[in-house]
Amino acid sequence: MGKPSSQSPLLVNASRVSAVGGLHAFTEAVLRCVASAESSAAALVSAQTVVPDGMEKLIAPEFITMVNASSWLRSVRGFFYSARQSWRYRHRRVLSTTHLGFPGHRHQILTVHDVRPRLMPDSWVHTLYFRFMLPRALRRADGVLTVSESSKQAIASMYGIAAEKIHVVPNVVQTVPLVSVPPLRQADMPYLLMVNACYRHKNVGELLEQHPLWSPRYRLKVLAGVGSHRDELRAQVRRLGLMEQVDFLTPVTDEELASLYTHAAALVYPSLLEGFGLPPVEAMAYGTPAIVSDIPVFREVLGDAPLFVRLGDTESWRHALDDIDEALQPERVEHARRIANQYTEARMCAALTAALRTIWPGN
Repeated sequence: MGKPSSQSPLLVNASRVSAVGGLHAFTEAVLRCVASAESSAAALVSAQTVVPDGMEKLIAPEFITMVNASSWLRSVRGFFYSARQSWRYRHRRVLSTTHLGFPGHRHQILTVHDVRPRLMPDSWVHTLYFRFMLPRALRRADGVLTVSESSKQAIASMYGIAAEKIHVVPNVVQTVPLVSVPPLRQADMPYLLMVNACYRHKNVGELLEQHPLWSPRYRLKVLAGVGSHRDELRAQVRRLGLMEQVDFLTPVTDEELASLYTHAAALVYPSLLEGFGLPPVEAMAYGTPAIVSDIPVFREVLGDAPLFVRLGDTESWRHALDDIDEALQPERVEHARRIANQYTEARMCAALTAALRTIWPGN
């Protein structure tokens, strides 16, 4: 009586997702997909999250949303809040758009975007959760979603989960129409762009250390939220004497981000680990070259379109930076756009629908 069946109404749990960033974009796309397929679905989300017409919107408190990677207090609050919701919504199937589901809930799907927090945790709470709590939650869950084959293999290997239980639902790339993008002032110096740089695994520090290769030609714009890692990057910039050439930007609107992408000489994304890597795909969609680390997930998601660098290899960095002009050739730009434009909402919805039918047959 207290447990849901696999035909119970569906609740999309995004209670911990903040109103900005890649997780938010993924969540809103999932909500649109679910709304088109499940007439009785509801969503537990932040007040700012847009829920499709006809879907019941349940508001989660702001104090539990993940606004800072190292905010352990929010993590603790969120755990106890989620435990209460597990009982409150015990008669529903639950699809969580992150790894933070309802503790102990039956008929639940968890989404693990990547294993980075297990290997490079942001706090002691991350260490505790990804090392001890998530493995049990994954074994208990009806199914697991992730965003790439590379991430699927990593999850299966790290947590001992059968690959058949893990389903790939790729991210969606959405761009702002170019007519809405503000023009760049002609006097502005060409710049390189880093996006979502508030995490250590984004590896901004290596790009800064390679400054002799790019600083004579480019400024660097770093988009990073407030936090301890941004402070560390600022200190590194001061130590390297780059204060006049590096701009730290706070979170921007979609239109402002589109402008940054469109006018950049290149996006630089030398990540150590990724589950998908949305910013390089977005840059390619806007016709901007992407310089990325040579790791398996970027080979999978981006194909042969970006300029790859071997991390720690100065000559590899030199070649990539020297090849930016070649990457701006029209045929290269169109090739990259074609790859980026494969990540449509229709593709996500098809993958999500297939996953739900496999995990919960009969729905």
